[in-house]
Amino acid sequence: MTIAVNEFELSAAAYPHGRVAVLLARYPRLSRRELDEVISFVQRASPAELRNLRSNPALPRNLDRLLSDQSARLQHGSTPIPWLLVAALLGVVAVWLA
Repeated sequence: MTIAVNEFELSAAAYPHGRVAVLLARYPRLSRRELDEVISFVQRASPAELRNLRSNPALPRNLDRLLSDQSARLQHGSTPIPWLLVAALLGVVAVWLA
């Protein structure tokens, strides 16, 4: 049995997250749907899964570029500044009333 590889010598079948690895190797030349798929994976990936992607010599540079280019979409749990200001104001009022 022969495993087909792409031009980056990555096989989707032989890699734990093969499709993502193949797509990441093509970054930034991805369709909107493919980019959404990679971003979705990166958002929910464990540190071990990201290390696994980085273990392939063809991927770390593209992964770093994706993380830099898409940083706004990859923000986890960011709290909007207005809510922080409201929380701080409520804290000051609570201390003043006490």
